[in-house]
Amino acid sequence: MEFIEGMNLHHSLELISACGYPRYTNFVSGFAGCLDYIYVDRELLNVAKVVPLPCHDDVTMYTALPNVVFPSDHLPLVCELQWSVCSQQSDSG
Repeated sequence: MEFIEGMNLHHSLELISACGYPRYTNFVSGFAGCLDYIYVDRELLNVAKVVPLPCHDDVTMYTALPNVVFPSDHLPLVCELQWSVCSQQSDSG
């Protein structure tokens, strides 16, 4: 690990993963893991809806990704976000 004097690697954001932590978003021959996230600041945004990922049987039907059903080696993460009430009140005041 390299240290660079004066570089601050901290932030005040309260980040959460909007779609949770699925077992995998990438499923290829020899590897399955979660590589994709949608991080949001929980103070500013609320997760309204999350589109569910396909079931494991559907993903593995053709051995690995990509395949004829899923054209990418990554599964898409999709969610609907809303501004939190607190962030809207602070912007208007």
